[in-house]
Amino acid sequence: MDSALGEMEERTCRINLAARPVNISECTSPWVTTRPKALSALERVIGKSDYQAHGGACTWANGIYWLRMLERRPEGLLVVENLHDVGKKKVKQVRMVIEPDLVYPLLWGRDVGQWQAKPSACILMVQDPQKRVGYDESWLKVQYPLTYAYLKEFEEILGERSGYKKYFDLQKDSFYSLYDVAEYTFAPYKVVWHWIAIGLTACVVADWEGKLTIPEHNTSFASFDDVVEAHYVCALLNAAPCDFTIRAYAAGGEGGLASPKSLQIVHIPRFSNTDMQNRLASLSQRVRQLAAQGKEGEEELCRVEEEIDHKVAELWGLTDEELKDVQVSLKEIS
Repeated sequence: MDSALGEMEERTCRINLAARPVNISECTSPWVTTRPKALSALERVIGKSDYQAHGGACTWANGIYWLRMLERRPEGLLVVENLHDVGKKKVKQVRMVIEPDLVYPLLWGRDVGQWQAKPSACILMVQDPQKRVGYDESWLKVQYPLTYAYLKEFEEILGERSGYKKYFDLQKDSFYSLYDVAEYTFAPYKVVWHWIAIGLTACVVADWEGKLTIPEHNTSFASFDDVVEAHYVCALLNAAPCDFTIRAYAAGGEGGLASPKSLQIVHIPRFSNTDMQNRLASLSQRVRQLAAQGKEGEEELCRVEEEIDHKVAELWGLTDEELKDVQVSLKEIS
């Protein structure tokens, strides 16, 4: 604070930037500050997506629903142990035998990387995705008596969950009902990204060892029936213009860097099977393969990511100079 102007200039690097409101239509909107050409690009990327994002499955009692599989018995039953010490509320640890049908691979936020993800636990999914409440108790105790017995071990705790009391009818809805679980949760393909992250890193997930992957509440995702369409959206989300726009919004005070609101910020056109969209999907599938190779695929991975950036820039009508400014600006705020 006491330095002279000349000394300050010698010891600092200064950049001339431009600024604009995050949302021009709101007079109280926070502002975003960045390089002029990047700001111009931002105006063409901002907009509501043709796709809807959702949050992952919310249990309000992760230590009960999140499981570690210890053994698969010859008859198919599973020996599981609950992750009793996760989350704010600790519960007792139990080891029980349950049926396998309602146990799914669980994708934590930290399991999600750019272009690839690997589940590291399991989740007991006892929610009817059509009715959006827990499966009927009379049905569950007949069809899956061991699973029902496991849940009964925690009935009192499950009935006291704040979210359960807020969103469900305690007189008729099953005590093990979950939140943010619907048909979209069981879509065959999902583009998933970590909600709490420095930037947006998305990947396409499908089956894991023969079962659908269920994202948890610290993730955001969009659901798809077609793998090509999923990879098209994944390519756009991972591209520099999209990542930069979402970070700019967060820096401007919008909050929730990679929340489901992300798809209300960036305009992602609906997949219509154009040559460019198919090319982006193909590049996403290729970079996914390269990411799985580790260091061996790094050089080509960077080349393919650069091609994705240029294709996405073309889709949004950005010039090469604007794209370059976006890429530089993204590094500056990373």
